[in-house]
Amino acid sequence: MEWRKRFMISLLFLCSFSLALAQGMNSFEAANKAYNQGDYSQAVNEYQNIIEAGEESFEVYFNLGNSYYKLNDVANSIYYYEKAALIDENHPALQVNLSYARGMTIDSINQKSESGISKVFNEFILSVELSIWTYLSIVLMLLFVTFYLIFLLWNSTNIKRLAFILSIISLLFSLSSYGLASRHQSLEAKDRPAIIFSNTVVKAEPNDRGAVLFELHLGTKVQIVDQMGNWAQVQLADGQEGWLLEDSIKPLK
Repeated sequence: MEWRKRFMISLLFLCSFSLALAQGMNSFEAANKAYNQGDYSQAVNEYQNIIEAGEESFEVYFNLGNSYYKLNDVANSIYYYEKAALIDENHPALQVNLSYARGMTIDSINQKSESGISKVFNEFILSVELSIWTYLSIVLMLLFVTFYLIFLLWNSTNIKRLAFILSIISLLFSLSSYGLASRHQSLEAKDRPAIIFSNTVVKAEPNDRGAVLFELHLGTKVQIVDQMGNWAQVQLADGQEGWLLEDSIKPLK
């Protein structure tokens, strides 16, 4: 009887999963149909329903960005293009459409240059999962302990010498992997992008009395540096920083 109960539970799970998948596909097809018919508002509603149901993908975000672009909704268009970029940043069509959407924004901000070596190094660190750097560090540390024990316990001079060299190499690589894992975590913590969703002033201090530094408009991308109460400290692509009201931005992550 127990196996029958398990079988029925598994069968119900598979049926529920299949039904949810079919409904998701139907919603996506309905959204695409509305978009192709020029009913962009309906397309937005359909794509948003898919996201609210927990079905997120590059195609949904990209098509939602396209729908908002057709409705001349700059902030939402860029927001969902940027959400798609988090999944596939190098997609050719995305890069083209995102450049068009950014062309609709008022703020013109130059990208702060980053040295080639530093940029390549950071991209390499982020290209490897944090868990991999962590596991690698642990495995290498275990190898260090193993080789060091061999060095202490073995009688052969040649083997002791080799074990000692390998233990030092394992220790150095383990510490390096740990350092790369820490760097990866630090870079991810600093990467807190957001989009401006209402025209706002940026102030020198997180209060209403703070001096106005500059203005930001719909669709501009910023990085959240810090938060204090209902204020967020943001940094622009050119390095400028300041404080604005938190409800004027929408985080991408």
